[in-house]
Amino acid sequence: MPHQRERNAIQSDLRICKTNCVRFAVRVAYDGLDYHGFQSQPHGNTIQDQIEHRLSNLLNRKVRILGCSRTDAKVHARGFVFTVDLSGEEIERLSSRRINECRMKLQEQEGCTREALVAKTIHSAIKQLTPQRPGSIVARTVVPITMDFDPKFSSLWKRYSYHVACCDNHSSPFLTRYCWQMTNQQLDFDAMSHAVRIMNGKHNFEWISLVEKGEQRDPFRDLKLSIVKMEDHKQSLFDPCFANTTMYKITGTCDFFLYKMMRRIVGIIVAVGKGEVKWPTLESCLETQDNECCRMNGSDDVSSAADSIPSALLQTAPPHGLCLEHVEYEIPI
Repeated sequence: MPHQRERNAIQSDLRICKTNCVRFAVRVAYDGLDYHGFQSQPHGNTIQDQIEHRLSNLLNRKVRILGCSRTDAKVHARGFVFTVDLSGEEIERLSSRRINECRMKLQEQEGCTREALVAKTIHSAIKQLTPQRPGSIVARTVVPITMDFDPKFSSLWKRYSYHVACCDNHSSPFLTRYCWQMTNQQLDFDAMSHAVRIMNGKHNFEWISLVEKGEQRDPFRDLKLSIVKMEDHKQSLFDPCFANTTMYKITGTCDFFLYKMMRRIVGIIVAVGKGEVKWPTLESCLETQDNECCRMNGSDDVSSAADSIPSALLQTAPPHGLCLEHVEYEIPI
């Protein structure tokens, strides 16, 4: 067998231990439009179900993964993180398989730990997901981490982006999957910028979020919000389809997002841009909610404050314009 000496050297350096488990953190990107969110569902058409199915085939057992969030149906991600645990025996088997199948150039194998070899195997396995839509789920990084790492509770902050496209005369098929498209609709960018500045900082966002009953979360979240306007967007191979299109990118960063919080925030910004509600009304409403939440001091009876919220401030933006951009941790992933 060619390069047998080098192969034997690699195997001796793996320091195989059959009893220890290793946790791997995997950062993936996915096009979520054709899936019913990340979290597993009975029908099986979710990101989690697709990944678990492939990893179960790889390991010949039922695999369960833990995700950093549960993105809604049709929501996309560029930096979603999940974890999977492998036993020492599985690590030995997969690392040996990686060497024997010659999936890497030999010089790339030199100095690799068995965990690094397994990480490359997991990376390759996820590449083979969803044959009906190749490339809809892609592994970006796979790294071994400590067993006490939790992709949800170990996170420091998350960043979401949302794209809104205002098109003249007709919508573009190349924007349909990733933008909230509006035809023959002009938005007031100055007013939207005011709305963004008003919502920046620490506020009570429970009134715009769909908080699940019994969920104990601090409604005050410290939000960093920004908006960018891109006119006559022509930075693509599909230039004719982007001509006469104004794009708005809204970005939000927070340590924890309440349920549908980002989509509700986008709905508010767009409502202000359309003129359905004025930004001073938003400012007054936000101040009222902040003060009322402090006054109630944890009481469930917030109806008096909720009754004063204009319906235009309670719109939810469509899911397909939203993308989970990044989840930050103390360790690099």
